[in-house]
Amino acid sequence: MKFACVSFVAALLSLSGPARAGEGNFVAITQIGEGASVTLDQTEAEDARASLTQVGDLNGAHIVQAGGVEAVLLQNGAGNNAVITQRTTGAAWLYQNGDNNSVALNQDGTDNTALTIQYGDANSIELGQFGDANTATLMQTGIGLALQVTQFGGAAITITQRGP
Repeated sequence: MKFACVSFVAALLSLSGPARAGEGNFVAITQIGEGASVTLDQTEAEDARASLTQVGDLNGAHIVQAGGVEAVLLQNGAGNNAVITQRTTGAAWLYQNGDNNSVALNQDGTDNTALTIQYGDANSIELGQFGDANTATLMQTGIGLALQVTQFGGAAITITQRGP
């Protein structure tokens, strides 16, 4: 098992993919396992924060941040994938525990917040937040579950889904 831990402020990263940072940004990446990958772009961000932890093999993360946003990602298991795009201001906390889970988050607006939690295997969440002041809390526990949510300006939603 390989262990890599990188923590830096507004610097360049080259683990298994490129990262670029703008002014006043913070990035912390911890990877434990084989074949993990991270691509992080903060070139259009100011005061953005990204904290990523991947434990297990073949996990992947692709993050693009623009503006003053925050993303916290924890993936535990194998074959999990996260794609996060954030623009303007907002925050996202994403947690996946199991194998082959995926989350795709797109935040475009001011003061959007998202919390996604997945336990189990082969689960997926797609969340789009457009406009301002959207709030989402999405939780799944099971195997093969899927959620797809789109919010437009001032929306709030909480979903808890349990399955097999």
